[in-house]
Amino acid sequence: MAFLCRDLFRMKTLKSLEIVAGEGGLYKKVTWIYIGDNTNVAEWGRGGEVMFITGIGMDRSEQGIYKVVADSIDRNLSAIVISRNEKYINDIPESVKELADKNDFPLFFIPWSVKRIDVSKEIAEEIIGNQQNEHSENELVYLLKKKELSYEDQERIRYLLKPYNVDSTLKFTVLSFEAVDKMAVRIEKLLFCIRREMSEKAIGGRIILLSDEKRVYLIYYRQHKIGSDEAKELAESILKGIEKDCGTIAVGICTGKRKESEAIKAAIRSIKIYTRINSGESISDRDRVTIYDNLGLLRIVYENIKHPEMREYYKDVIHKLIEYDENVENYMLDTIIAYFENMYNISKTAEALYIHRNTLIYRLNKIEELTGKSMKDPYLVTDMVFSAIAFKYMNQPL
Repeated sequence: MAFLCRDLFRMKTLKSLEIVAGEGGLYKKVTWIYIGDNTNVAEWGRGGEVMFITGIGMDRSEQGIYKVVADSIDRNLSAIVISRNEKYINDIPESVKELADKNDFPLFFIPWSVKRIDVSKEIAEEIIGNQQNEHSENELVYLLKKKELSYEDQERIRYLLKPYNVDSTLKFTVLSFEAVDKMAVRIEKLLFCIRREMSEKAIGGRIILLSDEKRVYLIYYRQHKIGSDEAKELAESILKGIEKDCGTIAVGICTGKRKESEAIKAAIRSIKIYTRINSGESISDRDRVTIYDNLGLLRIVYENIKHPEMREYYKDVIHKLIEYDENVENYMLDTIIAYFENMYNISKTAEALYIHRNTLIYRLNKIEELTGKSMKDPYLVTDMVFSAIAFKYMNQPL
């Protein structure tokens, strides 16, 4: 687990730490600390540092303090801690607070009496210890996502899971969280918010939270099997708690695999299928939780999407309907899919499509006319449904 800005409050040497602005950035990872009076961060900043300053030797006007904070944000520092003193810096101008709040950049005060050398020693030891744990977590995620696992890889996964006190007797499910809107939340913030939500929930079992550059993975272990409905309920409750801070998040769930590596890859595929199918719609208006075990035909389509015969297959079955949608009116394929999703019920399908029952009957007759296939033959209809889903899936941009 990475050392975050919020972890500064845990330090024994920082018991009197006070945050004055940028509270939204407490999730940010701290890579190191810089203690000195050189506030020209372009000379030494690499990203992720927390800078401790006194105000000595710097421009302490409103413009000067604003520039230090703005430069630190541009250089991707994680926070600034100021030793408070009436002679140097005793308050933060409102313009600087607004800048920090807008950019989720924490600004802290500590009393002048706090010895920064003691602070640096404690934080450095904590960061080094956390970096070792983070290295193990990164290796675990890498192996769990790896396409092909050797026997040695599988043994290494078991070894890396040992500190979490899980074993092969426990049942598990995987939830994969991914930002799907244009202004994607930073992964550190998404992980922070999910961890916050989980800390507030009293659920039995064990939880492992991992992340990579794109997703957060929640592995939920329990003595008894975790059903899809229960996993979905957990995902929805987490989304409800984080949507204000994190925007639109999609969740892929897998409950039916024997190994964590298989479940994580299936959960990732769930989100990929979801985003491709819904790419032309407002995702926030749809059910954002997708259960891999319930995807049915879409799983087959996804697994075979690059197969050279797939495109020829669906074109052979529904090429007349594709031409009709492209050249006349674009509703034939949607009608077939809606007919399938509503269990071939005329009234329910018409209601789902917002059309009159007679209009639907006309469309079904038109489909029979164009394809030469009976809509009363379940095998032929299933063939058309599969082909329609494959066509729409394979022709949606990612």
